[in-house]
Amino acid sequence: MRYSIPAALCGFLALTACGGSSVDNDSYASRFAEGEALVRLLNEQTGQNYSDPANLPTSGGAEYDGVVAAELPGVGSETTTVVGDLELRANFANSTVGGTMDDFVEEDGTRYTGALIVADGPIRRNINPDVDYTFSSAVNGRLAGNNQTYDVNGQLEGDFYGANQGFVGGEVIGNVTSNGQRAPFLGEFVGRR
Repeated sequence: MRYSIPAALCGFLALTACGGSSVDNDSYASRFAEGEALVRLLNEQTGQNYSDPANLPTSGGAEYDGVVAAELPGVGSETTTVVGDLELRANFANSTVGGTMDDFVEEDGTRYTGALIVADGPIRRNINPDVDYTFSSAVNGRLAGNNQTYDVNGQLEGDFYGANQGFVGGEVIGNVTSNGQRAPFLGEFVGRR
């Protein structure tokens, strides 16, 4: 099912709403603040309007920096929210989106090593963004932190926003395996050109 970006990014804010008070630029709190600011800018500057997939550029590209928030399995039925850096590259000439998600951190400051690789996936120019996402890319990788290893296998599903594709946003969905146990991997992202 396709969720609209306002709903997805409201979820992003809910995931990260308990940010701490550290002033470290790579802290959970600073990443939360960056994600919150990006959501506000996306809403203010684009009116939450998708870039029309049929009118996306057919040459050149764009780079997007932003924030990803995701839930990892914790003890029992608990989950741990982590926030990390997002870097996406849109290649409009080849109609692909790829990149990385890394430098994850928990609210208590616990850092995670490793990265999630966003494989070059297709930009779908012939879809209705009210029904489906404009781009979809496989996400795979390993994160390690808090004496746990997490193997992630999923999809990054998103859209471009604004007349000049100034923003990207969407969700990351899939599975995560840790200690032989498989659980859902759910996250959201927002980025700015």
